[in-house]
Amino acid sequence: MADICSPIMMADPRIIAVGTSSIGPTDLTGRELITAAMTEAFDGLPDPAAFVDAVYVGNQSKTYEHQTVYGSLAAEWCGLRFVPA
Repeated sequence: MADICSPIMMADPRIIAVGTSSIGPTDLTGRELITAAMTEAFDGLPDPAAFVDAVYVGNQSKTYEHQTVYGSLAAEWCGLRFVPA
């Protein structure tokens, strides 16, 4: 039995896709920025849900739309509702 404090390691983790959106002042909404980044990241994947086990969102800013955590919003918006983000 594993120790409850032991880190859980993935067998063979991989980054399969990366996407970005514009940087700097914009009139785009958070969802539009997420859509741009996810569209770039998932371009060419037949079904992201079949490949994506987790989503990492690198933009965390409470000054934009008064939102600090975009990970779960991004995952749900892109059809990956139950994927850890």
